[in-house]
Amino acid sequence: MEGKASAEPSAPATDEAKGEAPASANEAATAEPPADARVASKLSDEELARCDAVIKQTFPDGARKPAEQVPKEALDCCMARARHEDALYDDRLERAKQGETGSGLAEWEARSACCGALSWRGSMTCTPWGPPPPPCVGDERPTRASPPRVDLRDVARETAASRGLAFAALDVDARELAIATWRGRMVNEHESAAVFEALAGQLRRAGFERGITAQLAGFAVEEREHGIACGAVVEALGAEADAPPVGQPALPEHPDASPREAALRNLLSVCCLSETVAVALIGAERLEMPAGPLRELLTRLWADEIGHANLGWRALRDALAVSDDPGLRARLGVYLRVAFAALERHELALLPARAEVPPGGAALGLCDGRGARALFAATVVEVIVPALERLGLPAREAWARRAAPPPC
Repeated sequence: MEGKASAEPSAPATDEAKGEAPASANEAATAEPPADARVASKLSDEELARCDAVIKQTFPDGARKPAEQVPKEALDCCMARARHEDALYDDRLERAKQGETGSGLAEWEARSACCGALSWRGSMTCTPWGPPPPPCVGDERPTRASPPRVDLRDVARETAASRGLAFAALDVDARELAIATWRGRMVNEHESAAVFEALAGQLRRAGFERGITAQLAGFAVEEREHGIACGAVVEALGAEADAPPVGQPALPEHPDASPREAALRNLLSVCCLSETVAVALIGAERLEMPAGPLRELLTRLWADEIGHANLGWRALRDALAVSDDPGLRARLGVYLRVAFAALERHELALLPARAEVPPGGAALGLCDGRGARALFAATVVEVIVPALERLGLPAREAWARRAAPPPC
């Protein structure tokens, strides 16, 4: 396992040319997610009223209950309400700093009861791994999936036992942060399997060679295995590998491009951008983790992510090498502006700057938000951008001129 993980991504390898970052590049290390990234977590007035009614019925006196005594409908509403509150946090905090009354920092009466049932630390955890669907452009609006609940309890418990995952007595805060972190990763990894399945089908229809599409289909299997592995950590921490789904838009078809160029856009976004960032983040986390079953689990996940990124870089390189379309690289460069913006929005939303590692947290896979953001920015500027430039894509300009995509 250690031998497999020692490989480095081939296309953006360690000898990458290092250029100066555009003036705005390093802002990613400290910037908060743009407003449109947070709006997606807010509930509508109708949804908010429904969930508040369910929560009030479950916790009539606001007292905490063990999670096993809370109905799934109430847990789902608590999760939705917590995400809603997390999305509003920065706005409320700023208004409170300015002395505005009624800022609402403590207006959610059932906060303690819900957060206790969920072990919620959403605004304090780093959960960015699984690649999201690529962004769409123009007027395309892919349908949003409604996946089933992510319930991996049985297989996660078996996996925790077979891998020898066990944790000694932990600080309460560290344990709850770890549960929230690995549960979030569980959902992200599990749901990203659908991204790879759709990408494999799109490349198959576009005429890409069978070997590439078969590997992409295999990545979907690996992502589900990653979800189980993350769920095993949750179970080993004494919680349940069970959570409501996030739900993602379908893979965009890019009707403004040829089938092959559309497939290259999505391959570029998923493998060359998202998975390369995942390699850096997981690799850094692994270096901070002591030897043991959890590090072995993380090493396996890291090795798989390296394979996902490598395939994307090789396939992109080969496709560009045989293309007789003189404008393809320039058009992909234009799409990169949207892809970079979507990548940044996704990563910053899941790498909150206020996330800090408590004592002993590195051994549990917890990360420092500001450090992870700095690593994200460095990976884009020092690895991804130079590698794309070497393939003839105007990546430096695209990163400098990245523009927020429309909501898909």
